[in-house]
Amino acid sequence: MISWKMKTFIKGALFVLVCFALFIVLEVFSHLILPNGKLGTLESIFNITEEDPVLFWRQRAHLKTEFQGVKVMTNSLGLRNKEISIAKPKGIFRVICLGASPTFGWGVSVDKTYPFLLEQRLKEAKQRFEDIEVINAGQIGYSSHQGLIFFEQYMMKYSPDLIVVSYVLNDIDRYRFFRNEGVMDKELKTSRFSAITIRLKRLLTGSRLYLVLNRAVSDLLYKNNRSMSLVLKKQVELAKVRVSQDCYKDNLEKFITLCSNSGVKLIFVKMPINLSLPSGLSDSKTFQEGLYGLSRLHYTLGCQYLDKKDYVSSFEFFKKAKDYLVFECQRDGKVYQDLMEAVAIKNNVPLVDAAKVFSENARYGELFNGKLDPTHPNPAGQRLIAESVYEIILRYDLLKS
Repeated sequence: MISWKMKTFIKGALFVLVCFALFIVLEVFSHLILPNGKLGTLESIFNITEEDPVLFWRQRAHLKTEFQGVKVMTNSLGLRNKEISIAKPKGIFRVICLGASPTFGWGVSVDKTYPFLLEQRLKEAKQRFEDIEVINAGQIGYSSHQGLIFFEQYMMKYSPDLIVVSYVLNDIDRYRFFRNEGVMDKELKTSRFSAITIRLKRLLTGSRLYLVLNRAVSDLLYKNNRSMSLVLKKQVELAKVRVSQDCYKDNLEKFITLCSNSGVKLIFVKMPINLSLPSGLSDSKTFQEGLYGLSRLHYTLGCQYLDKKDYVSSFEFFKKAKDYLVFECQRDGKVYQDLMEAVAIKNNVPLVDAAKVFSENARYGELFNGKLDPTHPNPAGQRLIAESVYEIILRYDLLKS
């Protein structure tokens, strides 16, 4: 006869199996009702990234998915690159391109990204197929703070001969995908969660069922004017610059020190910043008309209407406050670009001024992904960046080992 303990064990095992089978069925069903093509931007990001205790997040390893309308595959490091051997093959000149979504290639196929195109051009210059290797180490949403840690802890061991550093957009940004706690990146403590908890959270955020349920909750929340106002109010309150000007400068100088101590050559890239400004206020003259403080003004008005329980008006003011934050990012971007140039000149670091190259191009507006995504360079823009980096490499004769 089967003992009581064995019966209990069998029942428990069957219950777990039934729950697991139900989860699989619901997960498959969730993929059917919310395919990749219908994911929102943030949902797409959660689909290809996962929380990291030190770096806050990283791209998922071994991806084979669709992101922003293009196929995306990643290697064991979560990079949009083929597998990389830690031991650099003899005779290889290894270039690592560090950066955020423009380097990763947001909305463009991998063979149209600037690291891929740069490798092609460099191979042509060397006239040998096997002696140049360019690694796309772009991580979506990374600031210079994250990029520095990522380089030190993960990419230095791949023995690069040259690194290309192009962080700016997320340094001036006010939001994160994970751990948006309203403080600068350097003030964010490493995750207090255990390794098991982190893994469970990775499974959760990688689940399509989770995205479906999260969307359902959000839809219910946004049907309530008071809830919408409170959510936007919190978002504006947490909207603090991720990396200060001083920290940005320090991070760039730390890259210089690391490279100098390791015999690695270095290039800085001033990436173009082309943000979608609020409707009717896209004229550059607005920066000279005192509009920089409008986000704070509209936030204050939103709070006043919230106190009056006029949730429709408070929502509109909080929404405007959030929109006007884009102006702050746009202005900060120019300041940070100038900081990069100053650091490069001071330390004799070759600088690729891609921002200037873009702005002087007669087809400027056609170098980005379009009205729905005016921020990220499209294939034409990616090629322009690749050519600009290539020209600097040749000008400074950086291919010499």
